[in-house]
Amino acid sequence: MWKKSVLLFILCVTPLLFSGCIEQFDKRRFAGLQVTTNDVPATLYLNEEYISDTPFNKKDLQPGNYTLKIVPEDPAYVPYELPIKLTSGLLTAVVWTPGDRTETSGGVVFELERISNRQMTELAISSIPDGAIVRVNNGEMEFTPTLRSELTPGKHDLQASLPSYVEQHHTLNLVAGHRLSVLIKLARAQDSLEESQELTTEETNESNTSTESAVINTNDAQSNEQTATGSASPTPIRTAQPQGATGTSDQSVQINSTGFFNNSTEVLRVRSGPGSEFSEVGFAPVGNSYSYLDEKQNGWLKIQFNSEAGWVSESYVTLE
Repeated sequence: MWKKSVLLFILCVTPLLFSGCIEQFDKRRFAGLQVTTNDVPATLYLNEEYISDTPFNKKDLQPGNYTLKIVPEDPAYVPYELPIKLTSGLLTAVVWTPGDRTETSGGVVFELERISNRQMTELAISSIPDGAIVRVNNGEMEFTPTLRSELTPGKHDLQASLPSYVEQHHTLNLVAGHRLSVLIKLARAQDSLEESQELTTEETNESNTSTESAVINTNDAQSNEQTATGSASPTPIRTAQPQGATGTSDQSVQINSTGFFNNSTEVLRVRSGPGSEFSEVGFAPVGNSYSYLDEKQNGWLKIQFNSEAGWVSESYVTLE
């Protein structure tokens, strides 16, 4: 029978400058949640329902899977949504540093849960974007997602990095009989983001120049044809439908930047239902538009995704 003992372990987070704790407390029916936003006041929502402002620490919440939405009070910072799991008798901790855009926002989610073997420890590490480089105790490089089950109880060092992203360091204290799940959202380095924007601007200018040349050449060709025949035949204009857009809906949903990459492409997860707990049906590339199926639930919009219906979070799209 699980002992009603109190187990505390400190999670020191750098460069987020946070020192807090996740604890196992004597409450079988309820779960705990702690959220800090590094001196940036924010409003918190669980499954789109307001719960409090930050800093937040409460231990009488219902266990389950939730979507935590962090909305900074300062409009210079962008909101962000994170999937979290609340487990009875345990505390989930979220440390967040808001950014001026999704890419520059970053933080970490610590979730503790029990495992069947009370002598073992497990460390599950995942990241946004996938494929982050992690080292445990300065050992060999691994790529997220990864699971370590050979580590002993006690303190361990964790380092997470990715080119063009801000590196994170964490000191963890693993507890026997428990799995510590760590979800790291890496923040894009500001200088790399500026370089990327400059390249995008140059490419756009080059594309516009090429388009103008093509228009001039087309007009010349039509003028020559009119001279030869005496009249110009009207040329039908066809607008290319954005990739993935199907159906005849009057409104469309455009995918905005997410900071999440799949195979080097920035994408948004499309799910089978209106919530992060539903299974993924695919990935929608950022910038694409999809037909809106005129249905909205709990901050999720229903779209025509390829040959089936899917749901996307309203936080990362624009309804046009």
